[in-house]
Amino acid sequence: MKTTVYILVSIMFFSAVLLQGCKDTYKVIKSNSRNEVVQRDFSTQDSLYGFVEPYKNKLESKMSEVLNESVVDMEIGVPEGVLGNFVADLVLTESRTKTTEFIDFSLLNNGGLRTPILKGEVTRRMVYELMPFENELVVLTLSGEKVAELITHVAKKTSGATSAKSGVPVSGIRIRMTNAEVTDVMIGMMQFDQDKEYRVVTSDYLAQGGDDMKFFLEPIKTESLNVKLRDVILDYIITLNSKGIKMNAALDGRVNVSE
Repeated sequence: MKTTVYILVSIMFFSAVLLQGCKDTYKVIKSNSRNEVVQRDFSTQDSLYGFVEPYKNKLESKMSEVLNESVVDMEIGVPEGVLGNFVADLVLTESRTKTTEFIDFSLLNNGGLRTPILKGEVTRRMVYELMPFENELVVLTLSGEKVAELITHVAKKTSGATSAKSGVPVSGIRIRMTNAEVTDVMIGMMQFDQDKEYRVVTSDYLAQGGDDMKFFLEPIKTESLNVKLRDVILDYIITLNSKGIKMNAALDGRVNVSE
């Protein structure tokens, strides 16, 4: 009943607005009113529910589909987390298949990974809960100077961590720190060279300076991969399952802090 009344009020309001916007003016010369009985047992079956229900049931079935199985609990962490490692690795692997130029490393943020993936069956709904955003992947070509700022950002987020969300998931790059000081950086199999340019894949949100990643704002080149981060995660998990491979990841010291 409340829905019906709301619709009627909305129609009357917008009709009034449209009439006010017309050049012609009109004068009421006759009006009529009457009372209508609204039944107390008004049912949703009398509304659009019957039309929407089949689509709702189909969506529910789709979201409940089991895509794979995780053999470990995957959660975010700092200086690194199993979930962050898993997603950063798959993003780098999959992105390299979508462009002709080599991608050196990937970088994401723990704040974008909204829920853990726990040991057991993994459904499509769980992936949507993990990544509810419509973010797309982009590849940025950065100067060595900007990559140095990126490394400093990771070090600061890690050394000043106040929660697990402070961790910065990466793949293809290894950063070693003693306390808060960066002592060694490897990109691929080579030492970081500030005189070189590097290609990093990240989300469009971070590429626009999100989560205080201002070093992304002046890239030498930007390439959109035209694919959503969530879709890449889904495709990767489904592909693993088609090959009989269960989901797995581990901590490996890619961001290492020692005293």
